[in-house]
Amino acid sequence: MKKRKIRKSHLALKKEKSFRLKVFVVLLMLIFLSIVYIWQRVTVLTFANEIKRLNVQIDNQQKEYKYIQVEVASLSSVERIEKLAKKMGFLYPSLEQIEVVSEALNSADFKGESWIDDVWGTLKGTGTSILSLR
Repeated sequence: MKKRKIRKSHLALKKEKSFRLKVFVVLLMLIFLSIVYIWQRVTVLTFANEIKRLNVQIDNQQKEYKYIQVEVASLSSVERIEKLAKKMGFLYPSLEQIEVVSEALNSADFKGESWIDDVWGTLKGTGTSILSLR
């Protein structure tokens, strides 16, 4: 009978060790999954904050772009440019100073940059310069 008790206690010890090992593995898995979950949540919150910051930055840049568009429109208004030109001493060209340049019908009329040389030569030949049209 004593041998049976020893065997039973030995088997009970084996079962207890097996149970402890299973509990330990389950606890390790739970700890691992908890760490993964926490890491995931921290990453999501970090990205959410980054997205929010970038959206605020985009809004600010869009406001600045609209402001700059308004400023460009006001600075490039014809009335303002005419005032500045009069202040600097510019005058409207007379009819003799105005020359009409005909449009080319298609791109085949332009042979390289020679047409630019022709126009420049014409302007030089007449003694008329763009700067002297005051």
